Amino acid sequence: MPRRSRAPTEHEWIRRLQTRLGPQPPAVRVGSGDDAAALRIGGTTLLVTTDALVAGVHYRPGWLSPRALGERAYRVNASDIAAMGGRPLAAVMALEVPRGIRAATLDGVVAGFVAAARRHRAGLIGGNLARGPALAITVTLLGLADGRVVTRAGARPGDHIVVTGELGAMGTAVRDRRRGRPTPLPRVPDRVAAGALLARVASAMIDVSDGLVQDLEHVARASGVAIRLAAARIPVAVACRRRLGARATAFALTAGEDYELVCAVPPRRLAALDRLAPRLGCRLSRIGVVGRGRPAVTVLDGDGRPLHLAGGGFDHLAAPPRRR
Repeated sequence: MPRRSRAPTEHEWIRRLQTRLGPQPPAVRVGSGDDAAALRIGGTTLLVTTDALVAGVHYRPGWLSPRALGERAYRVNASDIAAMGGRPLAAVMALEVPRGIRAATLDGVVAGFVAAARRHRAGLIGGNLARGPALAITVTLLGLADGRVVTRAGARPGDHIVVTGELGAMGTAVRDRRRGRPTPLPRVPDRVAAGALLARVASAMIDVSDGLVQDLEHVARASGVAIRLAAARIPVAVACRRRLGARATAFALTAGEDYELVCAVPPRRLAALDRLAPRLGCRLSRIGVVGRGRPAVTVLDGDGRPLHLAGGGFDHLAAPPRRR
């Protein structure tokens, strides 16, 4: 019998798709494959990103209020803009709604989105409404890059890896919820201001949406470098440590949905990073280094041995879903 070919992972499929997109318009500075696309229009760099929240995939009905859903839909997109060093400008929203949904639910989603966007002086300027099997919120967010546009492709051997905030809180809360424990879901952190500051010193940057290791693998591949992380330096959230104990670090490395920023910083810019750190509004941790070798991410324990990680981050093409 002929052997069945293995189905591609989400990111394998995306990389395959990128080879088929053909030549890009001259205005495109950064195309598919980064946190956001970047277009040069006149003297302005416009950033464009899109993301979705789908009931039953990204959350379960009842886990978040409509207003909290709207805020989350905005902030996960703003995180992509932050990872490029930009600031949000305006958004359009497409709502897919099931039969019988209450108007108050939709009002709450929009109100939460608009309130979150207003904090960045961004606005909701249009969208679409269509019938569907479950509530889905798809957002396209435009942003502006006033300074350097930081991509995933600039990391070089010798750079230091740093990450904002803490990891594992959202993953822990989702794990608890799935097991019947009504743990509150953390809000997506606002790292727009931090991203603009880090863009001054970072050689590469990405937001942590699918798990720290998986997202840093994108940086390693785009930059053609090997990345080594020190398990002892990973800033694991208190709730994650309390719940998982000795397994907390491994869980936090792959759980995802932290929406923190992780970047590579050249040694010559570390002094500048230290000066910026008090202005970031969040914790900043040095967790690893960039080296030469096959593009990959290795996590080392206290004895310098590779740490085995059972999971590799979220994959939307995997069946059944691992996390939700």
